[in-house]
Amino acid sequence: MNPQTSPRNPAHLPVAGGPTWRLPARLGPLILALLGALFSGCGASYAGDGTPDLGTLLRPDWEQDLPTGAGPSALAVLDANGDGRLDVAVANGVDGTVRLYLQNDGRLLAGADYSVGRGPAALVALHLDDDNRLDLVVANAADSTLSTLLTKGQPMAGFAPGPLLPIEDNPSTLAVGDLTGDGIDDVLVGCAGSESVVALENKRQAGTLTKLSTLSRLSSVRALALVPLDAGQPKRLDLAVARADREEIALFQNDGRGAFAQSPMTLRLPAGSTPVALVAGNLDDDAQARSDLAILDHGNGDVHIAQSLGPVQFRLASYHVGEKPAALALGQLDSDARPELALTDPSGERVGTLLGSSDAAGSPLPIGYYAAPGLPAALAIADIDGDSLGELLVLCRAAGLLRVLSPQRSLR
Repeated sequence: MNPQTSPRNPAHLPVAGGPTWRLPARLGPLILALLGALFSGCGASYAGDGTPDLGTLLRPDWEQDLPTGAGPSALAVLDANGDGRLDVAVANGVDGTVRLYLQNDGRLLAGADYSVGRGPAALVALHLDDDNRLDLVVANAADSTLSTLLTKGQPMAGFAPGPLLPIEDNPSTLAVGDLTGDGIDDVLVGCAGSESVVALENKRQAGTLTKLSTLSRLSSVRALALVPLDAGQPKRLDLAVARADREEIALFQNDGRGAFAQSPMTLRLPAGSTPVALVAGNLDDDAQARSDLAILDHGNGDVHIAQSLGPVQFRLASYHVGEKPAALALGQLDSDARPELALTDPSGERVGTLLGSSDAAGSPLPIGYYAAPGLPAALAIADIDGDSLGELLVLCRAAGLLRVLSPQRSLR
Protein backbone atom coordinates (compact mmCIF):
# COMPACT_ATOMS: atom_id res chain seq x y z
CA MET A 1 0.00 0.00 0.00
CA ASN A 2 1.24 3.46 -0.82
CA PRO A 3 1.88 5.90 2.04
CA GLN A 4 -0.96 8.23 2.84
CA THR A 5 -1.10 11.97 3.22
CA SER A 6 -4.05 11.91 5.57
CA PRO A 7 -3.63 13.67 8.92
CA ARG A 8 -2.51 11.67 11.94
CA ASN A 9 -3.88 12.51 15.37
CA PRO A 10 -5.92 15.34 13.84
CA ALA A 11 -7.09 16.42 17.26
CA HIS A 12 -3.45 17.32 18.08
CA LEU A 13 -0.97 16.68 20.85
CA PRO A 14 -0.51 19.23 23.67
CA VAL A 15 2.67 20.82 24.86
CA ALA A 16 4.03 19.34 28.06
CA GLY A 17 2.36 20.63 31.16
CA GLY A 18 -0.52 22.18 29.28
CA PRO A 19 -4.14 21.16 28.88
CA THR A 20 -5.36 18.88 26.10
CA TRP A 21 -6.75 21.12 23.35
CA ARG A 22 -9.38 19.88 20.95
CA LEU A 23 -9.43 21.19 17.42
CA PRO A 24 -12.42 23.49 16.90
CA ALA A 25 -14.43 22.57 13.82
CA ARG A 26 -13.91 25.96 12.21
CA LEU A 27 -10.13 25.56 12.33
CA GLY A 28 -10.10 22.12 10.78
CA PRO A 29 -10.20 23.40 7.19
CA LEU A 30 -7.33 25.79 7.87
CA ILE A 31 -5.04 23.01 9.06
CA LEU A 32 -6.07 20.69 6.25
CA ALA A 33 -5.67 23.45 3.70
CA LEU A 34 -2.17 24.19 4.86
CA LEU A 35 -0.77 20.79 4.10
CA GLY A 36 -3.28 19.56 1.53
CA ALA A 37 -3.27 16.07 2.85
CA LEU A 38 -5.75 15.13 0.13
CA PHE A 39 -5.14 15.13 -3.59
CA SER A 40 -7.58 16.90 -5.90
CA GLY A 41 -6.61 14.64 -8.80
CA CYS A 42 -4.61 17.33 -10.61
CA GLY A 43 -1.50 15.40 -11.56
CA ALA A 44 -2.02 12.86 -8.77
CA SER A 45 -2.75 9.15 -9.01
CA TYR A 46 -4.54 6.94 -6.50
CA ALA A 47 -4.13 3.41 -5.21
CA GLY A 48 -6.95 0.91 -5.57
CA ASP A 49 -8.19 1.69 -2.08
CA GLY A 50 -8.53 5.40 -2.85
CA THR A 51 -5.42 6.58 -1.00
CA PRO A 52 -3.10 9.09 -2.71
CA ASP A 53 -0.01 7.69 -4.42
CA LEU A 54 3.07 9.61 -3.28
CA GLY A 55 5.17 7.89 -5.93
CA THR A 56 3.85 10.04 -8.77
CA LEU A 57 6.34 12.60 -10.09
CA LEU A 58 5.04 15.77 -11.68
CA ARG A 59 6.59 17.64 -14.57
CA PRO A 60 7.61 21.21 -13.66
CA ASP A 61 6.64 24.15 -15.84
CA TRP A 62 10.37 24.68 -16.37
CA GLU A 63 13.61 23.68 -14.73
CA GLN A 64 17.30 24.54 -14.86
CA ASP A 65 20.32 22.60 -13.62
CA LEU A 66 23.54 24.39 -12.72
CA PRO A 67 26.78 22.71 -11.64
CA THR A 68 28.03 23.49 -8.14
CA GLY A 69 31.32 22.71 -6.48
CA ALA A 70 31.81 19.37 -4.76
CA GLY A 71 29.37 18.46 -2.01
CA PRO A 72 26.94 21.41 -2.03
CA SER A 73 25.57 21.67 1.49
CA ALA A 74 23.67 24.95 2.02
CA LEU A 75 22.23 27.91 0.13
CA ALA A 76 21.05 31.45 0.79
CA VAL A 77 18.91 33.80 -1.30
CA LEU A 78 19.85 37.49 -1.61
CA ASP A 79 20.02 40.37 -4.07
CA ALA A 80 23.78 40.33 -4.61
CA ASN A 81 24.04 42.97 -7.36
CA GLY A 82 21.37 45.50 -6.37
CA ASP A 83 19.12 44.97 -9.39
CA GLY A 84 16.04 44.09 -7.33
CA ARG A 85 16.14 40.44 -8.37
CA LEU A 86 16.99 37.49 -6.16
CA ASP A 87 20.32 35.73 -6.57
CA VAL A 88 21.62 32.58 -4.88
CA ALA A 89 24.76 31.73 -2.91
CA VAL A 90 25.74 28.06 -2.49
CA ALA A 91 28.21 26.64 0.04
CA ASN A 92 30.21 23.65 -1.23
CA GLY A 93 31.12 21.39 1.68
CA VAL A 94 33.93 19.45 0.01
CA ASP A 95 35.50 22.34 -1.93
CA GLY A 96 35.36 24.83 0.95
CA THR A 97 33.90 27.49 -1.34
CA VAL A 98 30.81 29.66 -1.79
CA ARG A 99 29.61 30.06 -5.37
CA LEU A 100 27.35 32.93 -6.44
CA TYR A 101 24.58 32.55 -9.03
CA LEU A 102 23.13 35.75 -10.51
CA GLN A 103 19.64 36.08 -11.95
CA ASN A 104 19.45 37.03 -15.61
CA ASP A 105 16.24 37.07 -17.67
CA GLY A 106 14.50 34.64 -15.37
CA ARG A 107 17.35 32.17 -15.12
CA LEU A 108 20.51 31.88 -13.02
CA LEU A 109 24.06 32.27 -14.29
CA ALA A 110 27.05 30.98 -12.35
CA GLY A 111 29.29 33.73 -10.96
CA ALA A 112 32.41 33.87 -8.83
CA ASP A 113 33.67 31.35 -6.27
CA TYR A 114 34.92 32.49 -2.85
CA SER A 115 37.10 30.45 -0.53
CA VAL A 116 35.86 29.91 3.02
CA GLY A 117 36.84 27.45 5.78
CA ARG A 118 36.84 23.67 5.71
CA GLY A 119 33.58 21.80 5.47
CA PRO A 120 31.07 24.66 5.18
CA ALA A 121 27.74 23.29 6.42
CA ALA A 122 25.42 26.31 6.78
CA LEU A 123 25.08 29.72 5.16
CA VAL A 124 23.04 32.86 5.93
CA ALA A 125 22.76 36.37 4.49
CA LEU A 126 22.54 39.48 6.69
CA HIS A 127 23.98 42.98 7.03
CA LEU A 128 27.40 42.80 8.71
CA ASP A 129 28.53 46.38 8.02
CA ASP A 130 27.06 49.78 7.20
CA ASP A 131 26.82 49.68 3.39
CA ASN A 132 23.20 48.38 3.22
CA ARG A 133 24.23 45.40 1.08
CA LEU A 134 23.76 41.88 2.35
CA ASP A 135 26.86 40.00 3.47
CA LEU A 136 27.34 36.29 4.16
CA VAL A 137 28.19 34.17 7.21
CA VAL A 138 29.34 30.59 6.66
CA ALA A 139 29.56 27.91 9.37
CA ASN A 140 32.65 25.77 8.71
CA ALA A 141 32.01 22.45 10.46
CA ALA A 142 35.43 20.90 9.85
CA ASP A 143 37.60 23.67 11.34
CA SER A 144 35.12 25.16 13.88
CA THR A 145 35.10 28.66 12.43
CA LEU A 146 32.69 31.15 10.92
CA SER A 147 33.75 32.75 7.65
CA THR A 148 32.39 36.16 6.69
CA LEU A 149 32.14 37.49 3.14
CA LEU A 150 31.65 41.27 2.98
CA THR A 151 30.42 43.50 0.17
CA LYS A 152 31.72 46.85 1.43
CA GLY A 153 34.15 48.42 -1.03
CA GLN A 154 33.51 45.72 -3.61
CA PRO A 155 31.83 46.02 -7.01
CA MET A 156 28.22 44.88 -7.24
CA ALA A 157 27.97 41.10 -6.81
CA GLY A 158 31.48 41.12 -5.37
CA PHE A 159 32.58 39.90 -1.93
CA ALA A 160 35.83 40.08 0.01
CA PRO A 161 36.88 37.90 2.96
CA GLY A 162 35.97 39.41 6.33
CA PRO A 163 36.94 38.25 9.81
CA LEU A 164 37.37 34.50 10.35
CA LEU A 165 35.72 33.90 13.70
CA PRO A 166 36.51 30.95 16.00
CA ILE A 167 33.44 29.16 17.34
CA GLU A 168 32.69 26.02 19.34
CA ASP A 169 33.19 22.56 17.89
CA ASN A 170 31.50 21.56 14.61
CA PRO A 171 29.17 24.49 13.80
CA SER A 172 26.52 23.08 11.50
CA THR A 173 23.35 25.15 11.90
CA LEU A 174 22.70 28.90 11.63
CA ALA A 175 19.74 31.19 12.32
CA VAL A 176 19.38 34.96 11.98
CA GLY A 177 17.22 37.43 13.92
CA ASP A 178 17.29 40.43 16.23
CA LEU A 179 18.11 38.92 19.61
CA THR A 180 18.67 42.15 21.56
CA GLY A 181 15.92 44.45 20.30
CA ASP A 182 18.29 46.98 18.72
CA GLY A 183 16.90 46.49 15.21
CA ILE A 184 20.00 44.65 13.96
CA ASP A 185 19.97 40.99 13.04
CA ASP A 186 22.23 38.76 15.13
CA VAL A 187 23.37 35.17 14.58
CA LEU A 188 22.67 31.88 16.36
CA VAL A 189 25.03 28.95 15.78
CA GLY A 190 24.23 25.31 16.53
CA CYS A 191 27.49 23.46 17.28
CA ALA A 192 27.07 19.70 17.03
CA GLY A 193 30.50 18.77 18.40
CA SER A 194 30.19 20.81 21.60
CA GLU A 195 26.43 20.15 21.91
CA SER A 196 25.72 23.85 22.26
CA VAL A 197 23.94 26.82 20.72
CA VAL A 198 25.88 30.09 20.70
CA ALA A 199 24.25 33.52 20.35
CA LEU A 200 26.42 36.16 18.64
CA GLU A 201 25.74 39.89 18.62
CA ASN A 202 26.10 41.84 15.39
CA LYS A 203 26.81 45.57 15.58
CA ARG A 204 27.34 45.94 11.81
CA GLN A 205 30.99 46.74 12.43
CA ALA A 206 33.05 45.22 9.60
CA GLY A 207 31.79 41.69 10.15
CA THR A 208 32.67 41.41 13.84
CA LEU A 209 30.40 39.16 15.90
CA THR A 210 30.67 38.95 19.70
CA LYS A 211 29.30 36.26 22.00
CA LEU A 212 26.11 37.01 23.90
CA SER A 213 25.38 33.65 25.50
CA THR A 214 25.76 29.88 25.17
CA LEU A 215 23.25 27.10 25.72
CA SER A 216 25.03 23.87 26.65
CA ARG A 217 24.20 20.16 26.81
CA LEU A 218 22.05 20.20 23.70
CA SER A 219 22.82 16.98 21.85
CA SER A 220 21.91 16.31 18.20
CA VAL A 221 20.88 19.89 17.32
CA ARG A 222 19.60 19.80 13.76
CA ALA A 223 17.63 23.03 13.35
CA LEU A 224 16.96 26.37 15.01
CA ALA A 225 13.99 28.72 14.64
CA LEU A 226 13.44 32.13 16.19
CA VAL A 227 9.83 32.68 17.23
CA PRO A 228 8.06 34.97 19.74
CA LEU A 229 6.60 32.67 22.38
CA ASP A 230 4.97 35.49 24.35
CA ALA A 231 2.15 37.17 22.43
CA GLY A 232 2.51 40.16 24.74
CA GLN A 233 6.04 40.73 23.44
CA PRO A 234 5.78 39.91 19.72
CA LYS A 235 9.10 41.56 18.88
CA ARG A 236 11.09 39.50 21.38
CA LEU A 237 12.50 36.46 19.61
CA ASP A 238 12.65 33.25 21.57
CA LEU A 239 14.19 29.99 20.39
CA ALA A 240 12.90 26.62 19.23
CA VAL A 241 15.44 23.82 18.80
CA ALA A 242 14.99 20.56 16.88
CA ARG A 243 17.11 17.75 18.34
CA ALA A 244 17.22 14.52 16.39
CA ASP A 245 17.57 12.41 19.54
CA ARG A 246 14.41 13.79 21.17
CA GLU A 247 10.69 13.34 20.46
CA GLU A 248 10.12 17.02 21.18
CA ILE A 249 11.02 20.57 20.24
CA ALA A 250 12.89 22.33 23.03
CA LEU A 251 11.78 25.92 23.74
CA PHE A 252 13.97 28.65 25.25
CA GLN A 253 12.89 32.12 26.31
CA ASN A 254 14.96 35.19 25.48
CA ASP A 255 15.59 37.68 28.28
CA GLY A 256 15.62 40.50 25.70
CA ARG A 257 19.42 40.72 25.70
CA GLY A 258 20.20 37.52 23.80
CA ALA A 259 20.47 35.16 26.79
CA PHE A 260 18.15 32.14 26.72
CA ALA A 261 16.61 30.06 29.50
CA GLN A 262 14.77 26.76 29.18
CA SER A 263 11.02 27.25 28.99
CA PRO A 264 8.96 25.15 31.42
CA MET A 265 6.92 24.08 28.38
CA THR A 266 8.13 21.62 25.72
CA LEU A 267 6.48 20.86 22.43
CA ARG A 268 6.05 17.10 22.43
CA LEU A 269 6.02 15.12 19.18
CA PRO A 270 4.54 11.68 18.45
CA ALA A 271 6.43 8.54 19.44
CA GLY A 272 9.19 7.63 17.02
CA SER A 273 9.75 11.23 15.90
CA THR A 274 13.17 12.36 14.71
CA PRO A 275 12.92 16.14 14.14
CA VAL A 276 15.53 17.27 11.60
CA ALA A 277 14.18 20.58 10.25
CA LEU A 278 12.14 23.46 11.61
CA VAL A 279 10.64 26.67 10.20
CA ALA A 280 8.51 29.40 11.77
CA GLY A 281 5.82 31.61 10.25
CA ASN A 282 2.14 32.52 10.33
CA LEU A 283 1.14 29.25 8.70
CA ASP A 284 -2.61 29.45 9.31
CA ASP A 285 -2.88 33.15 8.33
CA ASP A 286 -4.69 34.00 11.57
CA ALA A 287 -5.62 37.60 12.32
CA GLN A 288 -3.24 37.75 15.28
CA ALA A 289 -0.32 36.91 12.94
CA ARG A 290 1.02 34.46 15.52
CA SER A 291 4.10 32.46 14.60
CA ASP A 292 3.42 28.76 14.11
CA LEU A 293 6.03 26.04 13.64
CA ALA A 294 6.43 23.42 10.93
CA ILE A 295 8.58 20.44 11.95
CA LEU A 296 10.00 17.82 9.60
CA ASP A 297 10.06 14.36 11.18
CA HIS A 298 12.62 12.09 9.51
CA GLY A 299 11.69 9.14 11.69
CA ASN A 300 7.97 8.92 10.96
CA GLY A 301 8.05 10.60 7.55
CA ASP A 302 5.71 13.34 8.74
CA VAL A 303 5.35 17.09 8.77
CA HIS A 304 3.98 18.34 12.09
CA ILE A 305 2.24 21.71 12.21
CA ALA A 306 2.31 23.32 15.65
CA GLN A 307 -0.36 26.01 15.51
CA SER A 308 0.20 28.78 18.04
CA LEU A 309 -2.72 29.32 20.41
CA GLY A 310 -1.09 31.97 22.58
CA PRO A 311 1.86 32.25 24.95
CA VAL A 312 3.79 28.95 24.74
CA GLN A 313 0.68 27.02 23.70
CA PHE A 314 0.48 24.95 20.52
CA ARG A 315 -1.95 22.58 18.85
CA LEU A 316 -0.25 19.83 16.86
CA ALA A 317 -1.49 18.19 13.67
CA SER A 318 0.61 15.62 11.79
CA TYR A 319 0.66 14.72 8.10
CA HIS A 320 2.43 11.84 6.43
CA VAL A 321 4.48 12.96 3.42
CA GLY A 322 6.70 10.00 2.49
CA GLU A 323 9.79 8.15 3.63
CA LYS A 324 12.70 9.84 5.44
CA PRO A 325 12.25 13.53 4.48
CA ALA A 326 15.36 15.60 5.21
CA ALA A 327 15.04 19.36 4.59
CA LEU A 328 12.24 21.90 4.87
CA ALA A 329 11.62 25.38 3.43
CA LEU A 330 8.93 28.02 3.81
CA GLY A 331 8.04 30.56 1.14
CA GLN A 332 5.51 31.96 -1.32
CA LEU A 333 4.66 29.56 -4.14
CA ASP A 334 1.35 31.09 -5.18
CA SER A 335 -0.44 34.42 -5.09
CA ASP A 336 -2.42 34.04 -1.86
CA ALA A 337 -1.27 35.41 1.47
CA ARG A 338 -0.53 32.07 3.09
CA PRO A 339 3.04 30.71 2.82
CA GLU A 340 3.69 27.22 1.54
CA LEU A 341 6.13 24.48 2.51
CA ALA A 342 8.56 22.40 0.50
CA LEU A 343 10.62 19.39 1.55
CA THR A 344 13.27 17.05 0.23
CA ASP A 345 13.01 13.26 0.12
CA PRO A 346 16.57 12.03 -0.54
CA SER A 347 15.71 8.33 -0.62
CA GLY A 348 13.14 9.01 -3.34
CA GLU A 349 15.39 11.58 -5.10
CA ARG A 350 12.57 14.11 -5.15
CA VAL A 351 11.36 17.39 -3.73
CA GLY A 352 7.77 18.06 -2.69
CA THR A 353 5.52 21.09 -2.38
CA LEU A 354 2.86 21.29 0.32
CA LEU A 355 0.31 23.86 -0.71
CA GLY A 356 -2.27 25.86 1.19
CA SER A 357 -5.82 26.66 0.22
CA SER A 358 -6.75 28.60 -2.90
CA ASP A 359 -10.06 29.88 -1.58
CA ALA A 360 -11.84 31.00 1.57
CA ALA A 361 -13.60 27.65 1.89
CA GLY A 362 -10.29 25.96 2.63
CA SER A 363 -10.38 23.52 -0.29
CA PRO A 364 -7.10 21.59 -0.29
CA LEU A 365 -4.63 21.65 -3.16
CA PRO A 366 -2.35 18.71 -3.97
CA ILE A 367 0.96 17.79 -2.54
CA GLY A 368 3.20 17.43 -5.59
CA TYR A 369 6.58 15.72 -5.96
CA TYR A 370 9.21 16.60 -8.55
CA ALA A 371 12.40 14.79 -9.51
CA ALA A 372 15.60 15.92 -7.77
CA PRO A 373 18.28 13.31 -8.52
CA GLY A 374 21.52 12.94 -6.62
CA LEU A 375 20.67 13.24 -2.92
CA PRO A 376 18.62 16.45 -2.52
CA ALA A 377 20.02 17.85 0.72
CA ALA A 378 18.93 21.49 1.06
CA LEU A 379 16.35 23.76 -0.52
CA ALA A 380 14.78 27.21 -0.57
CA ILE A 381 11.81 28.96 -2.19
CA ALA A 382 12.43 32.14 -4.19
CA ASP A 383 11.01 33.97 -7.21
CA ILE A 384 13.64 33.43 -9.91
CA ASP A 385 11.70 34.08 -13.12
CA GLY A 386 10.13 37.35 -11.95
CA ASP A 387 6.46 36.27 -12.06
CA SER A 388 5.92 36.87 -8.30
CA LEU A 389 5.48 33.12 -7.77
CA GLY A 390 8.18 31.09 -6.06
CA GLU A 391 10.45 28.50 -7.59
CA LEU A 392 12.13 25.61 -5.78
CA LEU A 393 15.91 25.80 -5.40
CA VAL A 394 17.28 22.36 -4.58
CA LEU A 395 20.87 21.35 -3.82
CA CYS A 396 21.60 17.80 -4.98
CA ARG A 397 24.71 16.88 -3.02
CA ALA A 398 25.83 13.69 -4.73
CA ALA A 399 25.09 15.06 -8.21
CA GLY A 400 26.87 18.36 -7.51
CA LEU A 401 24.12 20.51 -8.93
CA LEU A 402 21.65 23.26 -8.11
CA ARG A 403 18.27 22.43 -9.61
CA VAL A 404 15.80 25.29 -10.09
CA LEU A 405 12.28 24.22 -10.92
CA SER A 406 8.99 25.99 -11.33
CA PRO A 407 6.11 23.91 -9.93
CA GLN A 408 3.14 23.38 -12.20
CA ARG A 409 1.17 26.60 -12.27
CA SER A 410 -2.10 24.70 -11.89
CA LEU A 411 -0.81 23.29 -8.59
CA ARG A 412 0.33 26.57 -7.07
